[in-house]
Amino acid sequence: MAAIFNSGEKLPLKNLNLGSNKFTIKGCTSLFRAMYANYGVSLARLNLDKCLMQRKQSEGPDPVFYQFKEALIQLLKKSKHLTHLSMVNCGIGKDTMLALGQGLHQNTRLQSLMLRGNKIQASGLCSFVSACYENPKLVIRNLDFGSNQLCDKTGYELARCFKALRTLESISLKDNNLANESSDALLYLVKENTNICKCNLELNLIKYISLVEIDKTCAKNKAQFRRQDLPSIRREIRGLRKKRGEAGGFQIDQLNAKLKHQKTQIGENL
Repeated sequence: MAAIFNSGEKLPLKNLNLGSNKFTIKGCTSLFRAMYANYGVSLARLNLDKCLMQRKQSEGPDPVFYQFKEALIQLLKKSKHLTHLSMVNCGIGKDTMLALGQGLHQNTRLQSLMLRGNKIQASGLCSFVSACYENPKLVIRNLDFGSNQLCDKTGYELARCFKALRTLESISLKDNNLANESSDALLYLVKENTNICKCNLELNLIKYISLVEIDKTCAKNKAQFRRQDLPSIRREIRGLRKKRGEAGGFQIDQLNAKLKHQKTQIGENL
């Protein structure tokens, strides 16, 4: 696969799902290198769920794992197309998370980052937190840190750094060890950042009344977001109608499908 990516030819591949395979650190390293070295690869979505990304237990240096970290950093720094990265249940710990955070310091494309079911703790999040504060071009919209090992203090720090992500729309911190300090900070976050329409905090140690308040605020944000989006949807419909008048055959069917979808959106918003 890496050989095909390294061929230098333009590849039309947009989505690559390698989840639930025996894809190891060596395979990931080769893939990452090929993706950022060949600008003809326009891969937007990469799924590596349940692929082993855990460092071997050894006291000495691990050159294979070091190469993997460097490749991950360079992928996030240099990739011009990758918008969705899913690494669910990969055994990600401190070292991999630190590398991921380093890459995000110069990332301008990634919109969705799924890290559910790993071994992420506070010690591995410092570079991610600093990337949120220091990279104004970070455009992450969806974040999933569910089923990790995050404590209440870590949840509080994450809520603070999320405030710097003005594009953020959806957060999942489900099934961690968050409590009242985190819930207060997250409630303040969703009130201040009205783009956030979903904040999943199930299976934590948070009071029910706090969960209800956060859910209500997110629902209010969602309704407001949809109202703001209506004018742009209407403009797009007018543009599609104009194109439909100039197009023929197969294109008309495509444009009709788009028009139907946009009209449905307007109906839901109203």
